[in-house]
Amino acid sequence: MVRAVKTYADVDATGAETFWGFWRYTPRVYTDAGKHRRTLFATGYEDFDIAVGLFASEDGVTWEKRSTIIASYDDVPSEAELQFFGKNHDTAVALVRLDDQDILADGQTAICTAHDPFVTWECGRRIEQRLDGPTWIVRRSRGRTRNFVFARKHLPCTFKRTAIYELRGDLTDPAAPIEVCEIQELKSSGDTAYTSLAPLSRNRSLLAWYSSPVDQELPWFEGISSPSDIWLADVDFGRAPARCTPPPPKHLCEPPPLPADTMAFDASGSHLFTLAPVIWPAQTLSFRADVQVHGTTLDLALQPLDGVTKAPVGAPWTTTNVSLSADGRFTADFGTQSVPAAAYPPLDDPLLTVHEFVVSGATTSADGFCGSISGYAQVYGTNPSDRIRLEGSTFGAARITGGVLPAPVSACAAP
Repeated sequence: MVRAVKTYADVDATGAETFWGFWRYTPRVYTDAGKHRRTLFATGYEDFDIAVGLFASEDGVTWEKRSTIIASYDDVPSEAELQFFGKNHDTAVALVRLDDQDILADGQTAICTAHDPFVTWECGRRIEQRLDGPTWIVRRSRGRTRNFVFARKHLPCTFKRTAIYELRGDLTDPAAPIEVCEIQELKSSGDTAYTSLAPLSRNRSLLAWYSSPVDQELPWFEGISSPSDIWLADVDFGRAPARCTPPPPKHLCEPPPLPADTMAFDASGSHLFTLAPVIWPAQTLSFRADVQVHGTTLDLALQPLDGVTKAPVGAPWTTTNVSLSADGRFTADFGTQSVPAAAYPPLDDPLLTVHEFVVSGATTSADGFCGSISGYAQVYGTNPSDRIRLEGSTFGAARITGGVLPAPVSACAAP
């Protein structure tokens, strides 16, 4: 596997260099003017994941950019596998990863096609799986072509797996439908995949991938900061299933249920409100929650605290006249709020905002309440591809007594 090899061959109209990370090399063996030729091609993704280009080399040392396969900030194109089809390998197909539906959630893969000389690309087809770090193997046997892809799979709550897929249909025809079959999840968790295969025999290959510890279910963001292991498996293509099993439908991370033993709300006063983001529950976000109960309603203000010193930073988030049930349950909508950079240093984003930020909770004692969060964090621009869904995030609040912060509680107690 070759990953993120830099080339500096591309210069725009102003003379400025643009930087590309090469994904993998693919040889094209063909006949030109009666001569047999072999040219190396590679896909490369531009820094900041805005475009994917096609590069070519006659010697593997000197490369030139032949064309742009896809360019779209909203789609966030990056790693792309490349294969050639046809008697003269004159049709190119690229599978392009798109992070277009949330930074850490599932997305799509674009299927792009071009014909020799591979200058103009058609990228209208999409499959509803974001294939991160893919390895694409084309198997041809008895007049039949099968396309297997080994890549990262995306689960709700930002959990990941390494998985094996098969793509069925004519990948070379922009009008042909494509069916996605999920063959198997491999032992993996956390930060995982970026696969590679080495052939062992006609039907067998050695597969390699990396993974966070498989005995822990780590979210991806936490997984990238944890140790990884290299895993190996023997792949027997001769045993690939004839039946197609589609991937499960996409769905959001389900919030944990509120505890059954809630009580009438009697938590007026100031509390340490600890939010455990779904992306990394151990890296919490702290607020001072000031609560005022008015019979069947409450007012709630969340004052962000510095992630290190716990001193107040920025303006408080407030909502008033929140309906309060007799058993202490409530849903508070804060709308759109700014998150001071000091409040959540792991993201280091001075423009971080949360949108549709809703706190759903219940009282568990006279001194605390807990629940879950929904909405999304807007990390960069304004597009869905710049968001992180907050579903699956939890919180706990404990009363502040005598100005001393209590031990943080970031979720409801397990039943």
